[in-house]
Amino acid sequence: MEKIFNTDMHQELKRILLAMQPIRFKDDFKNIFNKTFLLNTNIPSFISDCPFNEATINSDLLFEDFVFPVMKDLTLIHSTRIDLKKIQTFIDKGSDENVNSFLNDFSTARDISMLDLCERNVACADLKYLEHIVGNYIKAKEKNNETPINLTVFNVIYRFEEYASR
Repeated sequence: MEKIFNTDMHQELKRILLAMQPIRFKDDFKNIFNKTFLLNTNIPSFISDCPFNEATINSDLLFEDFVFPVMKDLTLIHSTRIDLKKIQTFIDKGSDENVNSFLNDFSTARDISMLDLCERNVACADLKYLEHIVGNYIKAKEKNNETPINLTVFNVIYRFEEYASR
């Protein structure tokens, strides 16, 4: 399918199918459910006109890893690339300093990614935090990294074990 459609069209089609797919096939629903968790942070997430962030890693997976802010302090994460038990153990039992460092970096990356994906509208419950993220976003854009900005949040998630071992 990816060879037929351009990347943008493919991503949009997957977003449409994503809403229907989990309830259509029991095994797919179980797979998604078993690889999905909620992450609670004290940092208020953005809301935007494009809240769904999917890792644009080309693979044969029907569902790529994704991040979706559910509420201002709760984010839904689906990932087939991390061990959910390990990240849960780290969040529950890791040192406060390491866990807070991870959660701060995750929140910043999540919101910079969301800012990059939004078409027109973005908002946050905390104006100072919004200004902080916009400043970081501008700096990230100026660096002209080859890695798309929306993947920043996934880079933080995939490296959670580095935070645990500090």
